[in-house]
Amino acid sequence: MPPIVASTEVDRPAAEVFAYATDPTRFAEWQKGVVEERLDDGGPPTVGSRCVITRRIAGADRPATSEITHLDPPRTWVLVTLVVRREARTEMPANLAALKHRLEAG
Repeated sequence: MPPIVASTEVDRPAAEVFAYATDPTRFAEWQKGVVEERLDDGGPPTVGSRCVITRRIAGADRPATSEITHLDPPRTWVLVTLVVRREARTEMPANLAALKHRLEAG
């Protein structure tokens, strides 16, 4: 399966957007179905950090682990999910729209 690559423009400073969008503790605020999220090491995101995200899917909570493989603040980051949900590709546009709205309204 090809990687999911997405981008959106947000009318806020790049550092602010990057800090918000890469903070796993904020994922539930703008990603559909997220009920719990955490970095395994509890610290700030770094290359090699693993993020466990639990999503409610069809009434059940399902955890998935991702690893940060690239981090270039405030421009890019790569989060490789070890198991990709097939819904991820279709949810991405709505998630990015929610991120944009949350940051520009705030």
